[in-house]
Amino acid sequence: MLPNGVLSTTPITGSFIAPDNQPFSYTTDYEKGGIHLQDPSQGLDVQVWTAQVKLDGIYISAPNTPEVKILSGLRYTEVGLSFDQNMNPHISFVQNGNAGLLWYDSAAHANATMMIPDAINPRTCLDDKRSLSSSSSDVLLFYLKSDNHLYYRQQRDRFGIEYPLGVVDGNVLRRVGMNQKYRLQIEIEKLSKPTI
Repeated sequence: MLPNGVLSTTPITGSFIAPDNQPFSYTTDYEKGGIHLQDPSQGLDVQVWTAQVKLDGIYISAPNTPEVKILSGLRYTEVGLSFDQNMNPHISFVQNGNAGLLWYDSAAHANATMMIPDAINPRTCLDDKRSLSSSSSDVLLFYLKSDNHLYYRQQRDRFGIEYPLGVVDGNVLRRVGMNQKYRLQIEIEKLSKPTI
């Protein structure tokens, strides 16, 4: 959760905690998680899970779990992976240039998919995986829009409310996650646009 729904006035930066410190890729993402999908019995720091874009969809896997297709379809170009406190996967994605989110709807007891109009580079994370924060942690979805503003949505609102976080100096949202100072960190890069 973001206290008061705002970013820190003075950023407290640090190295990302593994596996968020892996080299950035649009088509592969890594996340610490539990022993099995929908099994948080051993906590959320058991093993590293992988989400990967393939030709026919998005797959997730772990050292003890063979690949499982979580989203079917063609032309996925970005993926982000997180889990809620019950080890339900939340997948941010871009398909055919459109951003979306696969999330677990606890009211319906089923996965749901939503599209996010005008969103760029959707990235998802569980803000705090530590067991001491299990009652206050939240899955957060961050993204940019073409106006160079950063936005987020949160699981506790069923991702239905868009919260603005302000203008950022960058146009590529690379990753979000906990840093070694136990602060949620957002990495945004400024890439020059090609001239024609």
